[in-house]
Amino acid sequence: MVEERVWQVENEGTLARSWEQKLKPRVEPRVRRRRALAPWTRTVGWIASMWAGAAVATFLAIHVMTMSYHYDQLNQEYAAVTRQNQSLQMSVASLTSASALQADAVRLKVAVVVPARVARKGVAPAQHAAKSATFMQQVTQWMQNLSTSLGR
Repeated sequence: MVEERVWQVENEGTLARSWEQKLKPRVEPRVRRRRALAPWTRTVGWIASMWAGAAVATFLAIHVMTMSYHYDQLNQEYAAVTRQNQSLQMSVASLTSASALQADAVRLKVAVVVPARVARKGVAPAQHAAKSATFMQQVTQWMQNLSTSLGR
């Protein structure tokens, strides 16, 4: 077997190729580097989030105070209307009471007559007594009987 020895001989061609390889720009795959955030961005973000939270809390507090004010106003109006209703009920009761009727009768010089029950045609007295009327119906019936007796 014959051995071949390769001798590295520095001649112009090999020297140029070796320097060409050394100076040639290397083509590497481009790796995108993530841009690093500035060190102050976390602090600014934290302050902005705290400010936003405070703004939301302030808005909610103002809303609660406004609704509380409206509730108080409505509650006062309701109390005033309730007092008016009570005074109206008292005046109606005083105008329609038996003593008021008696006072009006004395002032008008009219005798007050207790209305007698008038049997209606076609209604048996037993059937009429069997029905239990409410208080309002009894008062209404009494007033109707009173008006018919005064009209005679």
